[in-house]
Amino acid sequence: GERLGSLVLGSATPNRYGPDDLAMGRDVASRIAVAAERARLFTTVARFKATVDASADAVYMFDPVTLRITYVNRGGADLAGLEPSAVEQESLTTLLESADEAGLRQRLADLRDSSSQALVYTDVITQRGGRQIPVDVLLQDVPLPDGSRTSVLTARDTSDRIDVQARLARIAGDERRQAAELRAVIQSMGDGILVVDPDGRISLANEAALAIFSASLPERLDDLQEWLGVEAIDQPRQGSGAQESGAPVTAHLADGRWLELSTYPADLAGTHLDQARPSHIVVLRDVTRAREASEAQEAFLGVLSHELRTPITTIFGYAKVLQRPSHEDERETMLHHIEVESDRLYRIVEDLLALSRVERGITIEGEPLLVQHLVAPVIASEAPRWSGTTFETDLPPDLPVVTGERTYVEQVLRNLLSNAAKYSPSGTTVTVQAEPTPTEVIVRVLDQGVGIDADEAERLFGLYYRSANTARKAAGAGIGLYISRGLITAMGGRIWAQPREGGGSEFGFTLPRADEDLVWMEDDAPEPAEDLESAIGGSGPGMR
Repeated sequence: GERLGSLVLGSATPNRYGPDDLAMGRDVASRIAVAAERARLFTTVARFKATVDASADAVYMFDPVTLRITYVNRGGADLAGLEPSAVEQESLTTLLESADEAGLRQRLADLRDSSSQALVYTDVITQRGGRQIPVDVLLQDVPLPDGSRTSVLTARDTSDRIDVQARLARIAGDERRQAAELRAVIQSMGDGILVVDPDGRISLANEAALAIFSASLPERLDDLQEWLGVEAIDQPRQGSGAQESGAPVTAHLADGRWLELSTYPADLAGTHLDQARPSHIVVLRDVTRAREASEAQEAFLGVLSHELRTPITTIFGYAKVLQRPSHEDERETMLHHIEVESDRLYRIVEDLLALSRVERGITIEGEPLLVQHLVAPVIASEAPRWSGTTFETDLPPDLPVVTGERTYVEQVLRNLLSNAAKYSPSGTTVTVQAEPTPTEVIVRVLDQGVGIDADEAERLFGLYYRSANTARKAAGAGIGLYISRGLITAMGGRIWAQPREGGGSEFGFTLPRADEDLVWMEDDAPEPAEDLESAIGGSGPGMR
């Protein structure tokens, strides 16, 4: 019923057209109309086929009854790895890995029974060479105008997408692994690490940082700076470009700790460092011990220089005076002073050498010793230096043999006796006691001096430490007790300090007992029962 055009018939003779002529005209016109419609349909089909062939997706049209492919586009042929003519009339089940005949027919039945006219799923197309290609499948049931039905399967190659997804998964895995490694490194660091975002919020803190903030971690940079009492991060200068890490800032906390802060700008969110608000990494380092050690070392060097200067000056001065003939009558006194100061200088050098050994970690292989044989010679050497102090001993004559190094035990005894006499008033007594236990021998040095506080007893054995109660009463370098602890510990013993009831102090140490089958071979040692006066060459002031 659609008008396509006109067919005009002409004749030179009038009245030549009859009914038969008109019937023939109508037939010719009908045939021309059919041919024109077919031409138009052919053009439309050709255009549609060219469009479908240009699609990158694979399109397979197949009979839902026989499952034979009736049409395939260029993309479908390429996906199958065949020419289009070789694909057509093939069964669809030869192309799809999961498309067994029963399964495909069931899907088509489910598709016709559902309200949807399309079904989407994933599958694998197997080429003749055995290569398998993953695809996304769109299965459609298409009713035709004549009442019949056909089916269309559209497949899209997802290999590139899967490869991209695999690469992204590998990249994500690598990023997660690197992030985990970085987090483990940050968490294992001894310094506190804080990450501050561009808005000033603290977004990350490691365990060391949490330990520094024992109460609670500040939430913002402003809170951190207020808690520290410093300007931790300087604001960027206009036009300064990328920020560089500033010089470390030192903060003194209310609890006495010292913290050193270093800040570093960081590009944590893909922003440029020259922006007005970069992220920052704040490194917190507890430098309390280092600062105290530095201050103690400076104090020690000052005291040591004084301690060395005094005997050297005395020795040098008296040596110069002794060269003058006019002072012959004072020679004995001067020589005595030179001897005393030389002994003092020797003790300082001896302590410094022992300090060096203790700092390196000294190892002592003990020998059999009798404590009662060591005490008297040490007192004899110390008594002349402390004329106002009386030294007494309370030593059982049958003390067992101990293991230790004779030189080091004597050095510990000298340090303890010297400290006891130095910090005791003139006219008081220093007593050395000893008693055995089943595993060791205990030695105590008791004085009647100013005493010590119980809460600082342990600190007295620290390097360079000097008690505030005694530092003003006498000079010292603060290394004697530290050395004594190192030596006694290396010999397998213990050392301690504690106040005495009624005043004064007790400094004691132990030495381990030797094996029972150890034979004492020191034949020339004095008898244990020999008294102190005999050991030091007779009685004298300040000795008993």
